[in-house]
Amino acid sequence: QAETSQQSARAQRDQELGEHIQRVWDEHFHVYGV
Repeated sequence: QAETSQQSARAQRDQELGEHIQRVWDEHFHVYGV
């Protein structure tokens, strides 16, 4: 995987958002039992 400094701003943001979305999804998965 490329170093963060070598990724485009878009790629960095997509990665950060992906991690945030995954964390929120994991938290709510247990609440709703989906």
